[in-house]
Amino acid sequence: FMAEGNHGQSPSSSSPSSPSRARPLTLKDMPTSIRWKMWLGVLSSSGDVKQWLSETQTSRQRYADLLKQSEINASRYGGRRSSDPTDDPLRNNPLSADTSTSWGAHWERERWRRVIQQDVERLFPGASFFAREKVRDSVVRVLLTWVEASPSDEMRYKQGLHEIAATLYYVVHADAESRRAKACEMVFVEHDTFALLERLLFDPNGRPLLAHFYIDDHDAVTSAPTQTQPLSPPSPARPPVHASLQAAMDVLRLADSQVYAALTKHSVEPALFALRWLRLLFLREMAFDDALLVWDAIFRHHHEGTQRQGIGLALPVVLVAALVIFVRRDLVVPGMDEVAIIGRLMRMPPLSDARTLIASGESLMCLLDPPPPSSEPPRLLESEFDNNVTAASTSIATTTAVTAETFQFGPHIHIDAEQQIFAESKHSVALVNLKPVVPGHVLVAPKRLAARVSELDANELSDLFSLARDVGQTVQSHFNASSLTFTVQDGPEAGQTVPHVHVHVLPRRKGDFEPNDAVYDAVDASENDMGAARSLDDDRKPRSLQEMAAEAAELRKAMM
Repeated sequence: FMAEGNHGQSPSSSSPSSPSRARPLTLKDMPTSIRWKMWLGVLSSSGDVKQWLSETQTSRQRYADLLKQSEINASRYGGRRSSDPTDDPLRNNPLSADTSTSWGAHWERERWRRVIQQDVERLFPGASFFAREKVRDSVVRVLLTWVEASPSDEMRYKQGLHEIAATLYYVVHADAESRRAKACEMVFVEHDTFALLERLLFDPNGRPLLAHFYIDDHDAVTSAPTQTQPLSPPSPARPPVHASLQAAMDVLRLADSQVYAALTKHSVEPALFALRWLRLLFLREMAFDDALLVWDAIFRHHHEGTQRQGIGLALPVVLVAALVIFVRRDLVVPGMDEVAIIGRLMRMPPLSDARTLIASGESLMCLLDPPPPSSEPPRLLESEFDNNVTAASTSIATTTAVTAETFQFGPHIHIDAEQQIFAESKHSVALVNLKPVVPGHVLVAPKRLAARVSELDANELSDLFSLARDVGQTVQSHFNASSLTFTVQDGPEAGQTVPHVHVHVLPRRKGDFEPNDAVYDAVDASENDMGAARSLDDDRKPRSLQEMAAEAAELRKAMM
């Protein structure tokens, strides 16, 4: 968008590219930093190049002006006598601690500089990019400018913001280095980093986003006029971030009651592990490249309006629950105590695929909405199976089977065996569906938790499809159908959302789908129904446990 200049120059002094030659970037081809700018509100979502030119110039001019003023303030004092005749030397002098005076403001700035410089020098040990003096100086300058521009004294600088700013700087710098778009220029890396940091902390209306997670017990939580109201009004002992932590635990309770019980039994408070996760947006919990994928999803969800009032950014909150579930096997084993559980949560094993964790968080988003009042305790089945909750990792538990009470379908979902399973073989089970695409639409799954067909051995694979064949014959006859559809979605890109191999078995009648292949779209919608409104699903209502139990009983008899 802009011609090159030098550090600190006003972007308005550079010559913009000819708008007639500019072409809007598609989301797929858009550099990461441009995409993030759009999602966080630095740029409008219209994609209009002329408007982006103006908005980019405005944001860069803002940083240039702030930086210039900051440098003026820094050089006004510092060993030199004030030339302002209105200054009272008794109040405004080099020994003054009053930050409302010029000398006091100067020493305050120097204090912030030392704190930030010390943090930046410890950035990402071992990463050569962040060891460069120019990079460190730029990050310090961005943060120091933010200290003076922050709309809230509470958020001038907090431990951890140096890692947030440095990550944004890395992304902007990488895009400028790649020259994928003229809007990404090396000379304006600092300007664009500041714009992203400002909008990540507070939205364009001044409401806290990431800043919501940083307001803690030691802050006057009611003093910031731009702060949104949390779910329940906080007291000084319950800061706004408490609402986010509580929401994460509520999601965990609904998604995996066993893990939730393990944490509450040992009094493991979410603040002990999840505060770092939220404030750094999981930077320390996974590889850097994986964290960038997670950030991309977080910002996209913010742009799509998936926020919940009073908890800040929404996707990170549910990702807390998903990440806890990722290590559930280590948390529910006998002998675990508070120290061991916290140790596991603060030292996460490597993720096999960050996209699977993201899909897990997305599938849990619906659990942020409070369930309707009920006299019964929440059922894990109704909250999760309805929304096809995705696994936090395909490498979670591999040894589970039907017990007297439950069958574990995927890492999250615990099926009531007596109420829903109607057939069982040596290695497989058949179960009724909460939201069938057609009457008699059932699932057949291996007892062992295997995410992909390739993970099944020959005996398991043969047993699975033998049971699917027998079940198919039964449902075809029982529901007066004339044909069958068997379909398997093997992997996320194939439409699989629960990482547990399963065969969809659908009894078919003539004319039930027009065109006939539309049945596969319906099955895809069944897999991907995560609580959002989908036109294909408008007529399919979740069945009650009693309805499913009645159908399972009928099919159990029919299988004999």
